[in-house]
Amino acid sequence: MFFGWSVPVTENIKNLSKDIGDLEGVLSRFYDLRKSKNELTQVYNSISARDYDRISKIVPLAAGEGDLVLEFQNLAEENGLLLKKIDVKFAIEGEKKAIIPKEKPLYEIASVSLAMDGSYNSLKSFLSKLENSLRVIDIKTLSFNAGESDFYEFNISAQAYFQNPVRNLNK
Repeated sequence: MFFGWSVPVTENIKNLSKDIGDLEGVLSRFYDLRKSKNELTQVYNSISARDYDRISKIVPLAAGEGDLVLEFQNLAEENGLLLKKIDVKFAIEGEKKAIIPKEKPLYEIASVSLAMDGSYNSLKSFLSKLENSLRVIDIKTLSFNAGESDFYEFNISAQAYFQNPVRNLNK
């Protein structure tokens, strides 16, 4: 009688012991993750305000068309170029493709078209400063038409990137 009653209890104890081991493993992983989170928080908090501003310029948080136009206008003026036309278009929601369809992309893309007039050396200086700026901008095409002496008409097609605010709010 005792033997018949103790076998199921013994099996139950073995199963519970296995479950306890599994839970201890999960708890250990939780503590490791919390420790990593705390370490990353310390690193994040150690970033100076100046460095944080520089980092946020690489891929800005907000998709500001006005800020982008102003940046290109100032860069053109600094380098002796006349910005005749600028066109900024943001990707349409249906055109955005994510690796995981239900997941929002990490960033948004703005297509930028520029039409400028100026000298070849001014264009080289413009492109050099654009290359050395903190902001991520990809030049897709560059074309130009010869004008009088050292005066050209330049057309540039580029892409600028912005962090996806919806994706960042869901973190």
